[in-house]
This record gives sequence, C-alpha cells and structure tokens, in this order.
Amino acid sequence: MKDYEHKLVAVYADERGAKAARQELLEKGFASDQVRYVGPGDPEYDSKVHPRSRPVAVSFIKAGIVGHIVGGLIGAAVLGLIWMYRPDMLEAVPVIGPLMIIGYSAYIAALIWVFGAFRARQMELAANVSSALAQGMHVLVIHPQSASQAHRGEELIEETPVRKEYRS
Repeated sequence: MKDYEHKLVAVYADERGAKAARQELLEKGFASDQVRYVGPGDPEYDSKVHPRSRPVAVSFIKAGIVGHIVGGLIGAAVLGLIWMYRPDMLEAVPVIGPLMIIGYSAYIAALIWVFGAFRARQMELAANVSSALAQGMHVLVIHPQSASQAHRGEELIEETPVRKEYRS
C-alpha cells in the first residue's frame, strides 16, 4: 500500500452487513488488503487495524530528520543570541557548549516531531474500534491509497447500513 496516512472505519451491527459492505468495496476497485473485516474476538485485530508497513517507518524517519533539522536551526539561533548578548556564558566551554545547545535542541525537536507523527487521532481511532468490538459490533477498516480513494470509500460506506463511521 502507498503511504496515504488516513483510515476509514465503519461499524456494523452484524457480520453479514459488514461483509456485504466489504464485498461492495472490493467490487468498486479496492484491493483486499485495503479493506479488512474485524469481528469481535478477532485474534488478528491489531494487524488489521494497524498493518505494519514500510511507509509508517518511513514517516517516522522523515519526522525525525525534519525534527533534527528544525531543532538544530533553533539551537543555532539560540546560540547566536547567546553569543551576541551573553558571550561570557560560553567562555568556559567554547566548543562543547555550542554543540550541547544545538544537539539538545535537535534532539528535543526530533522527539516532538516523531510523537506528532504518531497522531492522537490514530490513537482515538484505535480506541473507537476497540470499544465497538467490545460491544459485539463488526468493523471494516479501510486503508485508502489516496484522498480520492478515501472519498470514494466514504461515499460507498454511506450507502450501507453503517452504525458509526470514524476517520483518521
């Protein structure tokens, strides 16, 4: 699958409705690995909702790189201000001090960027799916490859007897 980050989740009251909606999505051009049925007590629940894929790892790596760059630039700006207004702060550690300022800034920003890449909405989506399954509902998790495919999936879901719908 491509690295489109969003998911659609449709919750159905019964297995028949969920599987019929899945079949309709497959007939409309979605691949079988994009539309996953999850029933109550499904032992493969986690892998169907959160498939382990290279694009997820790539997005974390990209977030870490961007965070390091932004943090390094912020650290360099802070270092420039210190050099301009309080150069005496760096007299005792003229090499290590600047490296520490830039390094810590890069590290902290990278952490913030990576945690931001995980997204609170993804965690909320997983909680909603878990809650629906605990209530005996049946769930379709749709992993679209593009915004247009996500829109088409939303339209198809709305045509089925869906109980609830979630997006990430």
